[in-house]
Amino acid sequence: MKNWLLTFGGNPARAAAIDADLVRRYGEPHRRYHTREHVRDLLALLGDDDWTLVAAAWFHDAIYDTHRNDNEALSAELARGALTELRFPDVETVVQIILATAKHDGTDLSATGLLFLDADLSILGAPPARYREYAAQIREEYAWVPEPQFREGRRAILERFLTRPRLYFTDAMRAQFEEQARANLREEIATLLKT
Repeated sequence: MKNWLLTFGGNPARAAAIDADLVRRYGEPHRRYHTREHVRDLLALLGDDDWTLVAAAWFHDAIYDTHRNDNEALSAELARGALTELRFPDVETVVQIILATAKHDGTDLSATGLLFLDADLSILGAPPARYREYAAQIREEYAWVPEPQFREGRRAILERFLTRPRLYFTDAMRAQFEEQARANLREEIATLLKT
């Protein structure tokens, strides 16, 4: 990760420490999908010229513990503290985007925020083999959950996505991912229903 955190005029030593902390967090051994590769994939899709999107990509899953249900809120608070300290110009937009990833609800988000949510869900529209790999990675992250409960919970989440009139908020991402995403979700649900 190039140290984009130095861009805003904050203390260089603190920028380096925050950078190292983010890299460490995404390298935690319990992560299988929510890793640095996920951040790289987001930045490959979004580009690295919009600092708000870059910050959201690096901070949105900074805290990731499958035993908790407040990871997004904790990640948003981590982002707020670190980015404020480093004089980031639009801290609250980043915080709002991170909080929106909890339910992928685009209500009151800017176009930038909607684009980020779409990119974060782009994995749903991946080619089938990659999607199956992603689904297996999610299962590994929840290895502590008994199989029947995992199947039930995962199926409920996927079905909620399928009931949406649109999975993607932006027209470009919808055109690129929507059809394959719906096919992938249906396939995984069918797999989860098998005994």
